[in-house]
Amino acid sequence: MTYKMKHIVLITDCIDVASEQIKARLSKLLGEKNIDYKIYNAFTPPFQITNGMFLTKLLFDEVPKGKDTLYLAILNPLKEKPKRIFGKLENGSYFVGADTGLFSLIFKSSNVQEVWETKNLGHYPFGGLHVHSVAAAKLLMGDNFEKVGNKLELENIKIYEPKEGEVVHIDNFGLSKIWLRESDLKFEEDTPIKIKVYNFKGELKSEFNGIYSNRMMDYEDNQIIAYPGSALLDSKLKENNEKYRKSGLIEIGMVRNSESSKYLNISLGDLIEITTKDN
Repeated sequence: MTYKMKHIVLITDCIDVASEQIKARLSKLLGEKNIDYKIYNAFTPPFQITNGMFLTKLLFDEVPKGKDTLYLAILNPLKEKPKRIFGKLENGSYFVGADTGLFSLIFKSSNVQEVWETKNLGHYPFGGLHVHSVAAAKLLMGDNFEKVGNKLELENIKIYEPKEGEVVHIDNFGLSKIWLRESDLKFEEDTPIKIKVYNFKGELKSEFNGIYSNRMMDYEDNQIIAYPGSALLDSKLKENNEKYRKSGLIEIGMVRNSESSKYLNISLGDLIEITTKDN
């Protein structure tokens, strides 16, 4: 039997040798069937479900759709042990991981066709390696779902959305991507703005002034800018290039300063409030 190239999106906070163990296990299992594959890494800081959710959707917008693609999430900070789930999206792609809500954004982009719970194999300290990776390989090799687990009702899985203004990602340039869009703000070019940063408890951490613009690189070094970024552009607006290019998540940072998030005291999970400077 000839298999097409498989695409595996690995979302995990295991960024040391553990991630290599996962890849090695997949390589061993898929290699037994001579299956070629490509892995796309989506590494998160420890325990960051919302960041993992964002990264999953970011890659979902780019990787091929269909039965040759699988999303494998190995990231679980929950005290209560969640179900180990797997299933298929309407676009044909598979997903495997703990039921933490991490798949929420791709569930909304391509409805869940079916969801299953892996058969109870007992407790493994590294279930991502010994359970999730094995289940992922079985799905990509064409095993029937009934062999891997037991069917669940769709309403029994966790789905949620980031809070408005929540910091969902900070990139290596120090730029903070927040759960807001240009359509939420409706600011004119070069609008003076005030930015307030709150922690997850709602306590004010910092506040500062900046400028709202469509292109941060036009400004002098270290100027604080909020602008519509390139992440998660709204595909429904593709026919209107002007609206489409401004439809990504809002980003905040200092021009050409890779320490922006540290200087502005912004962390993952913080809530950002942006108003005009006069307010």
